[in-house]
Amino acid sequence: MRNPKIGILTALVLLAVACGKNDDDTLASQVAGSYAGQLTASVQGMAFPAQPGTLSITAEDGGTATVVVPSYDYEGHATLDASTVTGVSVSQSGTGYTLYRAEGADTLRASIAGDSVSLTFHTKPGAMPMPIDFSFEGRR
Repeated sequence: MRNPKIGILTALVLLAVACGKNDDDTLASQVAGSYAGQLTASVQGMAFPAQPGTLSITAEDGGTATVVVPSYDYEGHATLDASTVTGVSVSQSGTGYTLYRAEGADTLRASIAGDSVSLTFHTKPGAMPMPIDFSFEGRR
């Protein structure tokens, strides 16, 4: 006959290994969600009015996140489509989280504490001759 203690011990070990496998995914999944707030933009120091918007964060495999910065309407002159930034690193910072991604001329930084998010996004979309700086403040 088989020893039931060995079977139980084996099951516990397998459970512990399975639970510990997704530690990196946990940080991204903890910040994932929709954040409603205000998006502002500035071009070469000229600020444009804040607009309501929803920032979206989803967890990716491997512990990174995808951040979707909402679209922005430049007072009827031009509309910039929402920007999707993939491969955003997520790290724990004190009691909150820090998100970061830099590629070429684009840099995204965010801090999340509780249900609040504060984000900056520096980008030069398409054929724009100069970069745009976005700021977003919101709550989940």
